[in-house]
This record gives sequence, structure tokens and C-alpha cells, in this order.
Amino acid sequence: PVLLPASRTVDENSVGGTLIGLPVRASEPDAGQTLTYEIVPSSNADGLFAVDASTGQLRVAITSPLLDFERRPRYTLTVVARDSGTPTMTAQADVTIDLLNANEPPEFIGTPSLQVAENSPGGTAVAGAVEVSDPDAGHTVALVFSLSGPGASLFQLQSAMSPQLSVRAGASLDFEARRSHSVLLTATDPLGASSTANLTVNLLDVNEPPSLSAATRSVAENSVVGTPVGQPIQASDVDAGQTLTFEIVSQSAGSMFRIDGASGQLEVRVASLDFESVSLIT
Repeated sequence: PVLLPASRTVDENSVGGTLIGLPVRASEPDAGQTLTYEIVPSSNADGLFAVDASTGQLRVAITSPLLDFERRPRYTLTVVARDSGTPTMTAQADVTIDLLNANEPPEFIGTPSLQVAENSPGGTAVAGAVEVSDPDAGHTVALVFSLSGPGASLFQLQSAMSPQLSVRAGASLDFEARRSHSVLLTATDPLGASSTANLTVNLLDVNEPPSLSAATRSVAENSVVGTPVGQPIQASDVDAGQTLTFEIVSQSAGSMFRIDGASGQLEVRVASLDFESVSLIT
């Protein structure tokens, strides 16, 4: 038989069973001969391609791994045509298969760990890197990003060309109210292919000061040392699990009172409370 070199094309990412162009055809000068076709195994080491023995039709043999233009754009198969005479005669030729590049969407790499301290002001960068890559050459540096989802009112992109998040001006980030927020980050390549990732931004708890309001208490003059002065002072703390302690930092008329550090209970400290001398102490 006579078999001439040939070339074929097929789309990258084609699934198993996809036909590759027209069948490979050999000619046979001897009448009545039947031709069969095969691929020399050494030229098809990965087993990516197959040929129909009767028709010479090439096809994609397997789906995984997919044909990837970026990894390898061209394959050269050696195809053998065999006749049915005696003795059997063969011919072989190279068939070049060129992959056709397809625009593929960007890919988010891994699951980033994103975090920022509660109460952070607008413009504060969110810690943690978001990694995005595009299989198509030159597209990664030209990706455009956008933000949506429930957390988009709290966070923003530092730039449309960067996946780096920051706190939006006026955002209220309160660990005690909600410990994490979700945002949808979309990456779009220059030809319009896009991918979206659901990202979680975790808030870091910050120790916040307790809340203590002004209060008024009264006690009879001449009260003995240790007499409680009204109800204990009450304070609150938004941070769960905190233990509050109390102390007096100043008194307007000497050290006439003391406070229990654990309970906040004010007590008379000296036995010299005299209404006529001092009627109001802060």
C-alpha cells in the first residue's frame, strides 16, 4: 500500500470518542486487497489517540487527561497501513495532529484564608492572598476582578486588576455580632471567560473596653467603716468570657470610700463622714 503524510486538527479539551478530521486513507495497487490501520505504539505513548482499524478514522481515545494546548499543542502519530496479501505488505506515514486553542476560564488556586480585625477602618487590607491563574498565555496579567454577594457592602477590591480585598469605608465589622462574611469574587479574562469563587473573610476578635456609666449613690453620714454604699457599680463588656475588676482612681475629698474589686460594691473606708463638712463626693 501507499500511505502519505497527513495533518489533522482537533479542539483541545475534546472528550474521548471525538473524531479527528477525515479518515486516514492509503491506496493499494493490488485489486481485492483489504487495508487495515494501526498506530505505532511508540508514537502514542500516552494512549491519547486511537484509529479505527477498518476505516482509518482517528479519534481521541481518553478523556483524562484532557488534550491541553498549553501543555502540548502538537502530536505526531506514526500510522501503519497493512494489506491482506501474502506476504503482508505495509506502509507507514506520520500524521500530525494540531490542537486548536480554546479560551479557558481563569482558575482560583486553593482556598485562601482571609482575615481582618474587627472594627478595622475603611481601607484596611484583608490579610491573605487570593491566587488566580489563567491557562491561556498572557491572560493572567490581564484579568479583571469584581466583587458581589452579601459581603460586598463591607469589602471592596483595592483595584479592578487585583484580587486583594480591603475594608469598605463605613463598614461595621463586629466579631460579637458576626464572626465571618462571604463575598463572591469573579475573575474575567480578556475574551470574556470568567470564574467565580465564594470567599470567606474571618473577623479577628479584638479586646474592647468595658462600658461603665455614671452613677449616683448615697450613704448616711457617720456610717461605720465597711458600710455598703448603695448597689454595686455595674459595668458590661461586649467580649464574651471576660472577667471585670473594679478600682477607684480618684476621689474629690480624700480616700473616704473603697470598692470591692470583684463585685463593684462601694463601702465606707473611714469613720469620718460628716454631711456638714462634705455633702458630695465624686
